[in-house]
Amino acid sequence: MAAQVKLNDQAGAAATLETLAVNYNTPEDWSQLMGVALTSKGMRDIDYVYMGRLMLLQGGKIRPEDATLVGSAANSNKLGLYGDAEQMQKVGGPAPDSRAAADKASLPKQIADAAKQDGEYNIKTAEAAYGYGRYAEAEALARAAKTKPGVKDPTEPDTVLAMALAAQGKYAEALPIFESIKLSNPASARVIRLWGYVVKIKASPQGGATAAAQ
Repeated sequence: MAAQVKLNDQAGAAATLETLAVNYNTPEDWSQLMGVALTSKGMRDIDYVYMGRLMLLQGGKIRPEDATLVGSAANSNKLGLYGDAEQMQKVGGPAPDSRAAADKASLPKQIADAAKQDGEYNIKTAEAAYGYGRYAEAEALARAAKTKPGVKDPTEPDTVLAMALAAQGKYAEALPIFESIKLSNPASARVIRLWGYVVKIKASPQGGATAAAQ
């Protein structure tokens, strides 16, 4: 990897770092890898949030600059995922937007209303529920979104469903869902791939890193 960095082979160095993290499963390698992933060209706002969620699940050290990237994306008008911003604030990220308190207070009603709403409403409510740590409700909402019309991104319900399962420790259930998600954007696909690696390791802690590499 050092040789690749010296030759300015950034893609090669990133691939090597990914291999190191998966095979050796050290917190230092994962922290570095996730930091590199956050700087990938083509990252969407939601990809930053998904990486932040993975960092918290993986349990390694999160650098303040990485928490800032994730928290800023979560606070954006486009996403408004203030629960995720709250989580990033705890590890050095920015404070949640001033609308966070009202958003959190309205979440129970949003969840209750979801049964009568379309798939897009359900999946966006699932995203919000996940950010506030309401993983079982996020799972139920994501499952509902999969059965309803109106979802703009057809991969989002499976993505949130798999994340919610993983957050509840249901790694064996989450893994095949992550492996089924196909994204054309390389940066987005990498985020999902890293989720799959971490979940596979957690599903099989004894020799999990070796299994993830296979």
